[in-house]
Amino acid sequence: MAEYKLISADSHIVEPPDMYAGRIAPKFRDRAPKMERRKTPTGREYDAWVIDGMQVGTLGAVMQAGQRFEDPSQIDFLGLWEDVRKGGYDPHAMIRENEEDGVWGSCLQPSQGLFWYRLADSELLSAICGAYNDWITDFCKPYPERLKGIGMLNVDDVDEACQELERCKKLGLVGVFIPVSPLPDKPYRHPIYERLWWTAQDADMPLLMHIATNRAGVPGCEFTINVGELTGAGRSTTDHWVRYSLSAMLFAGGNPARACCRAITGGATCSSSLWRTISASRCASISGSRPCCGGATSRMPSRPGRSHRISSSASSPASPKRIGGKLLPTTPRSCSDSGRTS
Repeated sequence: MAEYKLISADSHIVEPPDMYAGRIAPKFRDRAPKMERRKTPTGREYDAWVIDGMQVGTLGAVMQAGQRFEDPSQIDFLGLWEDVRKGGYDPHAMIRENEEDGVWGSCLQPSQGLFWYRLADSELLSAICGAYNDWITDFCKPYPERLKGIGMLNVDDVDEACQELERCKKLGLVGVFIPVSPLPDKPYRHPIYERLWWTAQDADMPLLMHIATNRAGVPGCEFTINVGELTGAGRSTTDHWVRYSLSAMLFAGGNPARACCRAITGGATCSSSLWRTISASRCASISGSRPCCGGATSRMPSRPGRSHRISSSASSPASPKRIGGKLLPTTPRSCSDSGRTS
C-alpha cells in the first residue's frame, strides 16, 4: 500500500497583535485592527481585537483547537495572547507541532481575518487583505514545500481584486479567499465577476469560500461586524451562503461555471462532500426540469457533478498527495530533507 504524506488542508494561523499595524498602508495605520487587553465586569482579563473603537472578536475564540474533543465544557472564548500556542504564529514551532501530530504540511488560512469581510469600509478591507497577504507570505518562506499560504481578496472592486490575485500568485500563495457572499447588489451570478474568473483560471489560483466571510449588509445574514448579533440559528445554517454562491456561479453559465467551480469550501461543520453532492444534484434537477427558474436550463452549460469539479477542504482520500497544486512524492523523507531548520 502506498505511503502518503499527511497534509492538513484546513489549518489556521493565529494573527499576532502587531500584524496589521506594522504592515498596513500608511493611509490606514491609525485605523488598523489592534489587540487590546480588556476586563470582564468581574475583573477577568482577556485580549480582544478592536477596530474603529469596536470590539470585533476575542482572542479566545481562535485558540480552542481540540477542546471540543477533549472537554467541550471547558471551551472559553476569553483568552490571553501569552497562552496561544507558538505554532499558531511561528513557522518553526508549527512544523515541530505538526510533526508531533504526524502532519507533514499545512495549507494555512487566517483566523481573525475571516471577521474582516464584514467591514462596511471597502478600502479598509482591501488594505487589511494586503497586509495579511504580505504576512502569510513571510510566514511560509522558511518551509516553502510544507507550508502553503492562502491569501485574502476583497472583490468589491473586481479590477482591484484581479490585481491583488495576480500579486498573490507572484508572492507564492496557492489560493485566495473570496467572500462567501459578496455585496448584496453584486451576487456571484453578476457578469462583473467574469474578469475575476478568467484571471483566477489563467493564474491557476483556486478561489476559496469560508463560512462567516459574508460582506457587510447581506440581508438575513447574522454574521455582522457585531458578533453579538449571531444566534444559534444563524451559526447552524452557515452552509446556506456557500450553497447559494456556488449555485449562483453554476447558473450564471459560461466561464463562472467552468472556471470557478474549482472553488474550495471550508469551515463547514457537516460533511462538505455530502452537502456539495446534494447541492450539485439539486442544481442538476433544477437545470433539467425547472426551466422557469431564471432561465436555468438555457444558461447552465452542463449538468454539475459531471464536467465540473467542485473541491472541498475535506474531500477525497487522494487529497493528501497534493499540496499547492503539486503532486507530492509518496516516499517518506526525513525532516532534514524537507528543509527543517529547527
